[in-house]
Amino acid sequence: MLKITHKIEDSICLLRIEGQLISDSVEELRKYTDNLLEDKSFHSLLVNFDETEWVDSHGIGVFLEIFRKFQQEKRDLALCHLNDSLSELFAMTFIDTFISIYSTPQEALEKLKK
Repeated sequence: MLKITHKIEDSICLLRIEGQLISDSVEELRKYTDNLLEDKSFHSLLVNFDETEWVDSHGIGVFLEIFRKFQQEKRDLALCHLNDSLSELFAMTFIDTFISIYSTPQEALEKLKK
């Protein structure tokens, strides 16, 4: 089961994903982030993976969509707190070459503050 929560601090939306982001749950994340795009009170989205167990190819695809949509809105997207398996997955798919990935939320927040 996927659980998605968010809060906005200092014009940065902190999104937390708990569980597995797999084919059965990607539509939930897609709808959630589409709704977030309507909120103009933040300039960056930081996705925290500290409680994310796994992301499959469908999950990777939805992150590419989210990245494109945020880029069109001239907003930043960053990821943090990936476990070793997710870090390897995002490196193998070259997502880490165009989406910033940080070790901790604190590190990411410092970089994203404008």
